[in-house]
Amino acid sequence: AEFDYDPSKDPSIPGDRGLSFRTGDILYVTNAADDSWWQAKRITDGQEEEELGIIPSKSRVEKKERARQKRVNFNQGSGSRSNTLDRDKKKKKKFGLFGKSVDRKDTQSGDDSDNEQDNLEPVPSYELVTQHEVNHTRPVIIFGPFKELINDQLLNDHPDKFANCVPHTSRPKREKEVDGREYYFVPSREQMERDIQNYLFIEAGEYGGNLYGTSVSAVREVANASKHCILDVSGHAIRRLITAGLFPVAIYVKPRDVKWILDNMGDEANEERAQQMYEKSIKIEQQFGDLLTAVIEEETLNDVYEQTCAVIDREQSLEYVWVPSKEKL
Repeated sequence: AEFDYDPSKDPSIPGDRGLSFRTGDILYVTNAADDSWWQAKRITDGQEEEELGIIPSKSRVEKKERARQKRVNFNQGSGSRSNTLDRDKKKKKKFGLFGKSVDRKDTQSGDDSDNEQDNLEPVPSYELVTQHEVNHTRPVIIFGPFKELINDQLLNDHPDKFANCVPHTSRPKREKEVDGREYYFVPSREQMERDIQNYLFIEAGEYGGNLYGTSVSAVREVANASKHCILDVSGHAIRRLITAGLFPVAIYVKPRDVKWILDNMGDEANEERAQQMYEKSIKIEQQFGDLLTAVIEEETLNDVYEQTCAVIDREQSLEYVWVPSKEKL
């Protein structure tokens, strides 16, 4: 499920047979014959619950939300179109070498014509998932404000459990540098470009005329050492890791508001920077909410850190994980 649903607040639900659920819950749909309503059960810890209830179908959820968006857009006008175009341009720039392929895929989706015509946002509803066995130490990706602080604390407090991976680069090796220590030095730019095109990297970009990237093999090397690989990558890397069978623990630290960020910035408190951090952060859940393992919202950074550790330990203890299927609903 990609949204919360409370049948007690839905006057259109037939009778009192509605099944409540929250974002991230796994639902086993037993009957999808009706266009508007499905029968389903929740799955908890890999086991079906006995309660069978009715949930709105994917098409019903999407039609209802699109109708709401059209009403909002009609009231607000269409001035946000230029903002959408600006956001797309920024996305292409940010994700470097992967930007072109990612954006081309996005623009070919079936919903884009509707978005372009009606200026509507994608509607979260349901995503088909499959269960996979986990037999390795899973990489960890933290999103949101202060992710660098959390990453550093994990590495400092638990060097036996967490580690960074060694990045690859096309730049020449400098004096006293050792291949495999600071970087893995790829013989040529052309070779690294081929490796990127062959999906051997989860993320890559260019800096100073040289290519830099995080490879699947480097992440797997850390996992094979029975450690969580701490990754500082974009949300697009989540699906690439899933495709590689590495199933990351992706945690989003959700700020309550700008004030929460300011309160935790300490001596470096800056309202303009805090506002930028907040706006950047909330886009994470909008873009990659269906791929996140957990969303953490706590009062203090200490609470965030403790909850992060608890989520990682819990997720690593699971024998199976649910990941997006290649098939579509």
